[in-house]
Amino acid sequence: LSSPFIMNLLFAFWLILKVANSHDHGEECTSTETETITGVIYADNWFSFWFNGQLVAEDPVDFIPHQAVHVSFEAPVCGERVFAIQAEDFSDDITALEYDDNCIGDGGLKAMFSDGTVSNSDWECKTIFYGPIDPADCIPNYDSAYHFVPALCKFNANETLKGRDCHSEYYAHNSTGVDWFDMDFEPEDDEGWEPATEFSDDVVGFGVVPSNCSEFLCPGLLDWSMYGPQASFIWRPDLNFDNRILCRYSYVVDSDFEYTTTMDEEAGDGVDKLNTYYLVHVMFIILCFFSF
Repeated sequence: LSSPFIMNLLFAFWLILKVANSHDHGEECTSTETETITGVIYADNWFSFWFNGQLVAEDPVDFIPHQAVHVSFEAPVCGERVFAIQAEDFSDDITALEYDDNCIGDGGLKAMFSDGTVSNSDWECKTIFYGPIDPADCIPNYDSAYHFVPALCKFNANETLKGRDCHSEYYAHNSTGVDWFDMDFEPEDDEGWEPATEFSDDVVGFGVVPSNCSEFLCPGLLDWSMYGPQASFIWRPDLNFDNRILCRYSYVVDSDFEYTTTMDEEAGDGVDKLNTYYLVHVMFIILCFFSF
């Protein structure tokens, strides 16, 4: 092999390695600009949504029908993005029952955003209102097959069969002195935060759907993967008794090419190196083939 060929080959190898590393890691993200993110949030029955510590939207309907809500907000092109949602199943503040203390409701939260963020088990959630804590004792003839189904239990007019004596428990939004929806809040410094529990559409459903889908945004007609990933229903582990919850998700845009989350930080270096390794070797083989 001639010296010029070897020199050209070494230069090509260096150039490919440089490009590969640049693509894997990107340039440092320093923009101070913002971009518009849109999304859709559905909660059974109600939600409020914060982004980076600022209140963006609240569900205009506190009970029924169960409609989805479009949201739109500005997000930094670079830096941290914090999504925070408070979701509530409609229930009495004392008994935690609904339909005049006749039924035990269930919750559900689903969200998707144009940056690719969707509700799933990567979110962290905390219960702030739980109940009833004693259904078998406070609801006469308690039967989950009956009291979990509003179509059966909500019409009861017999006062002696209502759960008037039920009780519930409240938990502090946080114990750190920082609002739970703020960017500076750290769930690991507070109590009760755990990975969200995912549920299937069949388990949760879309509740009392709107009768007029031109007036309301009907959640069952939406493509919940329209922004890429499939959004899942999330909640705390108990759909029926975890009545009011807080949920958060955050990530950092730290380069022109990639987002960094906690899991990315743990696995990303190995993936980047592996991708670079394969790219360099494939290109090297191609260069050798066409050089002879």
